[in-house]
Amino acid sequence: SYKSILVLASGFETDLAIQAGAWLAAEHEAVARVLPVYPDLAAEMAATGIAVGGIAVPAAFDAAEELGRARQLQSEASCESAARGADIVLGECSGGPRLVLAPYVRSIWKVIERATALADLVLICGRSLISEPVRGRELVEDILMRQRQPLLIVRSSPENLASAAAVAWTGSSEAGRAVRAALPLFGGATGLDVMIHSKDGGQVAAVNGLSEYLQLHAVGAPNHVILGGDDPAEAIVSECRKRGVGVLVAGAYGHSRMREFVLGGVTRSLLQVEDGPS
Repeated sequence: SYKSILVLASGFETDLAIQAGAWLAAEHEAVARVLPVYPDLAAEMAATGIAVGGIAVPAAFDAAEELGRARQLQSEASCESAARGADIVLGECSGGPRLVLAPYVRSIWKVIERATALADLVLICGRSLISEPVRGRELVEDILMRQRQPLLIVRSSPENLASAAAVAWTGSSEAGRAVRAALPLFGGATGLDVMIHSKDGGQVAAVNGLSEYLQLHAVGAPNHVILGGDDPAEAIVSECRKRGVGVLVAGAYGHSRMREFVLGGVTRSLLQVEDGPS
């Protein structure tokens, strides 16, 4: 089970990651810590103004500061609502599942590094990858590539985390690490599909080892689904939608970051999905 969950809060009106963090905390008797990671626009304006030798307009600073306060208030409201909905404690306490909102810190990267060091799972709202793509991509790459932590991108209501699950299986070390991190999610899933993208069926044999591993962990024997087509990500997400899959588990960045950026890749395509599974 998960015991230490880290939620990266975007400060949006509907933060699905906070809702999912509270739900997982209740399900796993865990502690979910919410870390505000929205940008400090006033500080960025000041830094940019100094860099170009400009003079910042006070009204613009005030507006940026007000937006930051609004996002913090929204995070607080989201935490109160999520904790109430999951029937868990909001704030520090001794024992029992709880949701804890950390104070906002302007320099978030060191804070994220410390917070992820002992996190079983990191959550982020999928909306943040669409509404703030540059910021979202920075956060995702930091968690996955530098911190090398499992990341759950939440795209729907928390209850869907207990629906059907699927694994995009390639036999790679990245895919294996993702499966190991997702074992607590499989325990409550209504079904599990292993999806293999293969034009000629050549990777089917690689599934046998995964099936044995899952059965050793009492997950049960999964269904095997062989998919074709030129675009693996499109084929997998489309099949997930048809099967009502709530959680898709996939290894991230099997290629170098430069190749992903220049040529694209499955990871990049999956991050850009708006209405697919978490």
